[in-house]
Amino acid sequence: MLSFDNFFRNLFAYVQISDDELNQYTMEHAQLLAPLPQYSSLQNDTLTAHNAYFGSISNEAIKANIQKSLTASMTAALNDFRTLAGQHEGAVRSTWGAGSPNYLRFYPLGVTEYHKATLENIDEKMTRYQQALTDLGSQLPPAVVNAFVQPAAPGVTEGVILRFRAARAAQLAAKGQTDASKSAAHASRDALEIQLMKNLLTVALDAVDKSDTEKANLRGLFPQHILRDTPSSSPPPSPPNGLSAPTGLQLQAGPMNSVIATWNAVTDATNYEVEKQLVGTDPDFSMIGSTGNTTHQFGGFSGGSTIRVRIRAFGTPGPGGTPQSPYSAVAEITFP
Repeated sequence: MLSFDNFFRNLFAYVQISDDELNQYTMEHAQLLAPLPQYSSLQNDTLTAHNAYFGSISNEAIKANIQKSLTASMTAALNDFRTLAGQHEGAVRSTWGAGSPNYLRFYPLGVTEYHKATLENIDEKMTRYQQALTDLGSQLPPAVVNAFVQPAAPGVTEGVILRFRAARAAQLAAKGQTDASKSAAHASRDALEIQLMKNLLTVALDAVDKSDTEKANLRGLFPQHILRDTPSSSPPPSPPNGLSAPTGLQLQAGPMNSVIATWNAVTDATNYEVEKQLVGTDPDFSMIGSTGNTTHQFGGFSGGSTIRVRIRAFGTPGPGGTPQSPYSAVAEITFP
């Protein structure tokens, strides 16, 4: 029975087509269309979609780098606050005495509480410390108060609490811009893929009543050699007696900004290869590990990083063995 599925499928919406391959393919395809006036509108639309996508990719990478820089500033301020809270505990203790009500306004759980502070709970601790300084700071040396809440001024180091909050606000704003750029990039890649599919179907329709030589010339407008495989919108089916693509791939953040990947076991698989792509840095996926389990941990990554992961299963090698499976669907995680 004939199958018309390929005529209704976006063949370019395929996770194994990297941005580099899509860029090279599109530019070569547009150059091949250029000498043919009947396809001038296709060429113009293709270049417009190409510029929109790869402009978005560049914009996304720039904003991601800005976010990383702001995240580093915020983390540095957090570390400074931990250090200063420990250094100035002595001044608070000598002024009011350990365990006194005023001392407990600053250190209700001792210095250790600040040493163990995280991004999730630091705002509450800083708010408490700042309020204690507001109420009682006149009795402390000015240098202690200034270390935490000195307003920014030329030649003056801004207090660490104010510095942290400014960096945190800027980092969150940058994260919002990065997320918006990422959405725009995904949408514009979809538009480019659709345009390339329109080109393919338009030229294929023109080729229906042409001679074999003419058909061969029209097929030459599409540099398929640049793309890895004949793409499809879903993972290709496994060959007879082969391995199925892994399913259920999930990512979660682990300690020290690591990634923990888990997935469902594949029947007859002996091991799995894990591949990752750091968005905005890696042009394509690369293998980072092989395991006989259905979980793999790797990292760590800096705040603001977006990581994509895919896996495939392998069976028994050699004659009569099971071949490698198709890739799983791609999973993605972004660190705050």
